[in-house]
Amino acid sequence: MRDAELTEQITAVHRRSRGTYGAPRVHAVLQREGVGCGRRRVARLMRQAGLAGRYRRRHHRTTEPLRVWWRLYALAPAAGWGWC
Repeated sequence: MRDAELTEQITAVHRRSRGTYGAPRVHAVLQREGVGCGRRRVARLMRQAGLAGRYRRRHHRTTEPLRVWWRLYALAPAAGWGWC
C-alpha cells in the first residue's frame, strides 16, 4: 500500500476518534480493519500529516482544604474547643 493511500486511512481513523488517537491506537484500529502496516510507519505518516493524539489531563490536587484544617487544628487549644 502506498503512503498516500495509507495517510488517507490514518486521517479517517484519526477524524473518527475526534483527534484523540495517537499512533499506537490508530495502528491498532488499522490492524483490526485488516490494513497491514507497521506502527512506526503510522507514526511517521501521522507526523508528516500533522496529526497528533491528545494528552490526558492531569488531575491537580489542591492542598488548600488541608491547610485550612491544620490552621483550625492549631488554633483549637487556644480557643478552648474540646474536639482536639
